[in-house]
Amino acid sequence: MNMVPRYHFAAGTELTLHARRVVLNSQTEVGYETVSLEDGTVSVIPFQHFLDYLALPGSKIDTLLPQTGNRATRRLGGHTTARALTKNQQEVGRFHVALCQAMLLLRDQIRRESDDPTFELSGDAMNRRENRKFVKDIAESIFGQKIYLARGRGGKSTTWGMYKPGLFTEIELDWLRAPECALESSC
Repeated sequence: MNMVPRYHFAAGTELTLHARRVVLNSQTEVGYETVSLEDGTVSVIPFQHFLDYLALPGSKIDTLLPQTGNRATRRLGGHTTARALTKNQQEVGRFHVALCQAMLLLRDQIRRESDDPTFELSGDAMNRRENRKFVKDIAESIFGQKIYLARGRGGKSTTWGMYKPGLFTEIELDWLRAPECALESSC
């Protein structure tokens, strides 16, 4: 019985296999899920085929790409820029950027008032109603649409609302920790 080796590459690793440039998305039970850099198609390369492709001339593996420059492409699901996303996805991105910019202003204001230049926002700080209202007011002026302090119940809504207080730790605060992408229109 032949055992096929399974390599463990970080998501976002760029591969050139069979004269085709792809980015590794994940490893599944049957192979590696990849996204083509040319046309954005998603495909799964079985482990045995992957091994065969590596033996061909011209195969390359760029394992440093996830650490250096593939953040935007991975976050955008294989798209190179935000312009490749649908209008709705672009609007959601603008909403998040407005929240992040407002949170940066809140952080800077708290740093000045408390005379603590190392202060960072936390979920607890964002749970305070006065901080949420400050962020909402600033984000509304940046985003150009009404934003509510609470989201409506149910499925998809046509209104914009701030996330539940506990979710700030998981969503906006993660964006805030990556300001190089959160505030760039190309990310």
